[in-house]
Amino acid sequence: MTIPRPNGTFIGFEAVDGKFKLSFYDKKKKPMAVDVDGGLARWANTRGPGDIRSPLTVNGKALISAKPAIPPFNFNVYITLLKGEGENAKATETYVVQFRG
Repeated sequence: MTIPRPNGTFIGFEAVDGKFKLSFYDKKKKPMAVDVDGGLARWANTRGPGDIRSPLTVNGKALISAKPAIPPFNFNVYITLLKGEGENAKATETYVVQFRG
């Protein structure tokens, strides 16, 4: 799934080995380096109450969730991209992705 960003670039969203992966692409949809310091993902726990929350950490040219998603994959994923670290981290972008698969 491709998500357009406000600055004209794109994010590719996919699940790889059960974990969410966000790849970054320039305006011509060519791979580019991650331009944020990290992120957070939240999605429904399909096997119990509440939500699952996971940090997104930089791994090469992508952000990868620390926790795997548990099937069935039929929920919204809430993504927040962050710049800065620790207490200085600021949310710069937020997305809601309808994940079905």
